[in-house]
Amino acid sequence: MPDQDHPEIRKDPSADQAADDEISLLDLLIVLAKHKRIVLGLPLVAAFVAAIISFLLPNVYTGTTKILPPQQSASAASALLNQLGGAFGGWAV
Repeated sequence: MPDQDHPEIRKDPSADQAADDEISLLDLLIVLAKHKRIVLGLPLVAAFVAAIISFLLPNVYTGTTKILPPQQSASAASALLNQLGGAFGGWAV
């Protein structure tokens, strides 16, 4: 019965360890405030270096063309009319 007289003697050691392992939001903000030069400086330096490199590189323009085979049509006469359709001002033949 001595355990009932003093319940604080039978503490669970894992409960104390779990309380010590927790990190509060305030602790994280304090660490970020201490290292604010690194947190803000590194991204700014990286952006500055990237901008300088992009301005120094020459512009490269690329054009691509695809040549497609002619589509199969019913006859050679209709293919010729399809190609010359604009030359007749939209007349239907």
